[in-house]
Amino acid sequence: MEEILDSISYQFSKYANNYNKMNIIQQEVAKYLVSQIKQDFDKLPVSIYDFGCGSGALYKNIDWEIDRFVGIDFAHDMCRLHPKNNNVEIICCDFDRDIPLANKADIIISSSSLQWSKNIVKMIDKIQKNSKYFVVAFFCNGTFKSLREWFSLDT
Repeated sequence: MEEILDSISYQFSKYANNYNKMNIIQQEVAKYLVSQIKQDFDKLPVSIYDFGCGSGALYKNIDWEIDRFVGIDFAHDMCRLHPKNNNVEIICCDFDRDIPLANKADIIISSSSLQWSKNIVKMIDKIQKNSKYFVVAFFCNGTFKSLREWFSLDT
């Protein structure tokens, strides 16, 4: 499993500059997730952690002021593409191993990334203990077929 995740991380980094052309569904999911949290949080100062932040699809859809945004992704070149400003921190790490939750987050969002977790139950337990609000969307077997073909992954 570790070898597969390393390969996926490498492939996401390798194709980072072209990824936004391929991730149309992920962009729509991110837009929908942000619309769901906006109604409850657009008038409050909040901290948001984004697990699997990629090149910033979630962040680009937030149109209200936030205190802090922490994006976490294991593909270094995807992290490089994420928008940055004074209240944005991007951490390139494997969120299964190095989950950086020193401070509790108001909101943890994971759009189209938790399916890469090696232990989804442990991951959700960590998230539940460290956030007031958790929004997630993940894809099931077969939904990444075009990306897997593009990355030449057989598994």
